[in-house]
Amino acid sequence: MRVDGHLELVSQIKRSLSSENTFFFEDLTDRAGSLIGTEHEPLARVLYIFCNGTFRDYAENREQLPELSVAEVTKLRILTILRMSVNQRILKYGDMLAETGLGSTRELEHIIIQSTQCGLLECRVDEARQEVFVNQMSGYHSRRKSMITF
Repeated sequence: MRVDGHLELVSQIKRSLSSENTFFFEDLTDRAGSLIGTEHEPLARVLYIFCNGTFRDYAENREQLPELSVAEVTKLRILTILRMSVNQRILKYGDMLAETGLGSTRELEHIIIQSTQCGLLECRVDEARQEVFVNQMSGYHSRRKSMITF
């Protein structure tokens, strides 16, 4: 891919990550491999985390990655909860707090509310038992790729 092609891809990735209505990135990850070995590789790694990883993956590798805006962090936390919902229909607050890096149940509940308001998650919250019962996820699937490793 030519350098100007890289710049266009970088611009598309940045727009997608910052867009409040974009939650699916597979079309970009298929092309992001061309950024490996370039100065834009850290951005490709962030895209891979948004598509296949969790907030914890980002936090553990933060020093090697570009800084995320508040909105991007929120989006990654929403995606983390969706990713957890793929394999579990009952999510424990403690597990979600650990994976999202949030410090309180109030912050967690706010992220859950945002997930439902975006139409990405249909669930029932049991605050007393500190559990979320997932009924449905909208259009989400988990596909781990080995394109980028840390």
